[in-house]
Amino acid sequence: MNRKPAMKRILILGAGGPPGINVIRSWREAPEPFYIVGTDMNPFHLEWVPADRVYLVPPVDHPEYLDVVAEIVERERIDLIHAQPDVEVRVLSENRERFPARVFLPRKETIRLLQDKQASAERWREAGIHTFPTVPIETPEDLERAVEIIGLPLWLRAREGAGARGATLVERIETGIHWIAYWRSRGVNWAFIAQPYFRSGVRLAIPLERWKAHRLAGPPADRIHLPASGAFRPHWNQRGDGDGARRAGERSGHPMRAGRGSAGHRGVQRGPDGR
Repeated sequence: MNRKPAMKRILILGAGGPPGINVIRSWREAPEPFYIVGTDMNPFHLEWVPADRVYLVPPVDHPEYLDVVAEIVERERIDLIHAQPDVEVRVLSENRERFPARVFLPRKETIRLLQDKQASAERWREAGIHTFPTVPIETPEDLERAVEIIGLPLWLRAREGAGARGATLVERIETGIHWIAYWRSRGVNWAFIAQPYFRSGVRLAIPLERWKAHRLAGPPADRIHLPASGAFRPHWNQRGDGDGARRAGERSGHPMRAGRGSAGHRGVQRGPDGR
């Protein structure tokens, strides 16, 4: 008698945001079924995740984050770990040896390069993929040099981070100077870069999936609403730093709990409603 192959079991980190939910929905459209487990550091995101099991985990910079994820991998017998937010991609990549599951990621050096906008721009320029300038910004003098090289307007953004982190349009040099000073006054010491601003009227985001240098998928999308990661709303919390999630957990009374009937977990505890 032929046995049916075991259902593949996937863990998606950062499942509660729109990209994570879209990824899960795409998996549900596959010709074969998957058992999907999702995690998020925000308790209010868990109710939206269309997974079979969801877990609330500590922020990615919490000392117990990796231990909690490792226990979920073991408990749920995970075959593949997919990290959706950039910050979790980096942590998963750097610590991939800790997990028995596959991660479907390129080399650590490649992840580091891709998440550094200045380094990746330099590599692309060397390869002839694009030639527009990228200027590192630390001081007002750097901004003046960027204006000489690029002109105005220009696009100022953090060197690392997703979701238009620390990004703003600079049409006057004073705007850029005050923008960086604002972040410095809040104790945020990001490195910034300046690049040309393209007046296309369309803000395209093109996520790419690749395997062995072959592009598998690349759906372009128009960002009709920029995420609240410092772009035009600098007073909002950055998703990756954990403060907002900690406050949300404190308000809910259950800063670390497992979702949808899952059992208690070290660092992830069942809520009083059993969910």
